[in-house]
Amino acid sequence: GFYSPFFVPLATIQVDVQAGSSGFAVGEFGIAELLGTTDIDATKECFGPFVPGETFNCTYTVINAGPNPAYSVMLTDMWVDVDPFVTGFSWDADWLCGADTVCTRQSPMPAGATEFIDIIFQLPSDAHITDPNDDGQFLNCLDVTALNDVGGDNFLCYGPYTMEPQSDLDIEKRA
Repeated sequence: GFYSPFFVPLATIQVDVQAGSSGFAVGEFGIAELLGTTDIDATKECFGPFVPGETFNCTYTVINAGPNPAYSVMLTDMWVDVDPFVTGFSWDADWLCGADTVCTRQSPMPAGATEFIDIIFQLPSDAHITDPNDDGQFLNCLDVTALNDVGGDNFLCYGPYTMEPQSDLDIEKRA
């Protein structure tokens, strides 16, 4: 039989080879073959300033370039060197997001659709102190997947984003 590490046998079906005949052909089909392939992609843009203890917004754009609906679409957002809190969400269409910044579409995403997700984050007030590199910068990585996506690598990293000081402090010494 046919073997590929990327081929997932989903079903064995019988197909009438010729109208009116009694012969059948048996074949195995993967998910993409049964659902139809599509090309899903995502981008993001974050808006600062990035001040420890304060909020900032990120807008995610998810695009289904088609030619078929995208099934089980999931967007995962990962932060490097900082762990901001989620303080709010808004989204288009049929998305559901959790505090772990994993967003899933609850129904197939139509071919040709462009949808938006907005997330409001808050940097921890001690972000400068807990920065493992002590450079005041952090990265963000984004991944989007769909069961029938064949468009390529959808894992992208953004940044570095630079944290701004929480406050200015002037010290004046008097004799």
